Amino acid sequence: MSLSLPTILTTLMLLGSAGVVLAEEPAPAPAKQQLILLKADDFGRSAPWQRYVSYIRDNNLKASLGIICKSLEKDDPKLVAWVQELLKTGQFDFWHHGYDHRLNFKDGDRTLCEFSGTSYEEQLDHFDRACNLAREKLGIKFQVFGAPGNAVDDTTIRVLAQHPEIQGVFYGPAKATTAHVFQRWANLEMPTFVPNSAGFIERYKWNASRPYLALQMHPGNWNDERFAEFEKIIAFLKTQNVRFVTAAELCKYLDETEPLPKTK
Repeated sequence: MSLSLPTILTTLMLLGSAGVVLAEEPAPAPAKQQLILLKADDFGRSAPWQRYVSYIRDNNLKASLGIICKSLEKDDPKLVAWVQELLKTGQFDFWHHGYDHRLNFKDGDRTLCEFSGTSYEEQLDHFDRACNLAREKLGIKFQVFGAPGNAVDDTTIRVLAQHPEIQGVFYGPAKATTAHVFQRWANLEMPTFVPNSAGFIERYKWNASRPYLALQMHPGNWNDERFAEFEKIIAFLKTQNVRFVTAAELCKYLDETEPLPKTK
């Protein structure tokens, strides 16, 4: 018995509505590779820091290191040589983490931070001092800024406007239009200073589709147990579709995908 074309089409429609697969469906397109930026604060030459840097190098990762620039006022040839060595690997870059990293100090009834609540003159002075020390002692021109304690205010926006070379800012200020603002979508340390692999992996599912994650950490405060938790997090991330990048590389990515508005 031959079936008419209308009958065939009707049959196909009914089968489809019943959930019967008539032909292999095309596989979904793979998700874009997520970028992972390891934001390491308070860089130094302590044993925990050397362990962290060696781990990044040995595992062919990348990381961005925040330096408190007052530490550069004292001549330290070993530190300078180490920074130059790390830069040559292409696995690291350094970002502006303030001049003196002052947090939660009192001015009368007010609680201030280096880049929050202080005057424009003081913030600009500290910002400039840090830039000058990095350039003179290390030969570095900062591209990225992250305030101590991530504490910033509207005055910081005015300071950033004086430094167009700053292309990225960690976690704020949200109004900064002269630089890309790296969002804080996930935490690696929970609480601060304590890597938490179980907590991170549980929360990662809510952030797996983010274009990037900028993960803050403080390797100088890690003991063996904390470092082991960090290793578990990296091992997990390696099972995901991720690529580790420096802060400068994330800026370049955002330039292409989320260009800043043109300023006069």
